[in-house]
Amino acid sequence: MSFLDKLQNLQPDDGGNLVKFTNPGDAMVARFVGRETVKTKMGEAKRLSVDVVESNIDGVEPGPAAIFESGHITQLLDRKRLIEGQGFGLKLCEIDKKSRFKRFAFDRVADIDDCPPDGSDVHEREPGADG
Repeated sequence: MSFLDKLQNLQPDDGGNLVKFTNPGDAMVARFVGRETVKTKMGEAKRLSVDVVESNIDGVEPGPAAIFESGHITQLLDRKRLIEGQGFGLKLCEIDKKSRFKRFAFDRVADIDDCPPDGSDVHEREPGADG
């Protein structure tokens, strides 16, 4: 079997769910995957990649997902400095009626962490370890 034969039934990767916090009370618990700046039709935006564990947001299922960061989410994440695999909860608390600024609550959920407790890279070899 050739490498191209293995691609016969490959389906497009849509990056998972797109999480949209629209109503106060919308919340999710997820593991942090990463952050990046992406180009959109409206210019550059910050995108948060997560692995959703639980959510009360319609259409958001457990698994890979992306969130376009609002100003407050960016402030929270810049301050928290999560590493890949760390669990957290995010809840939309309120939306300012005039400015439409979304205010969020953030909480670390260490019970679902999928990374070493000290934050070291699980792929690093121990000094003196046999390969």
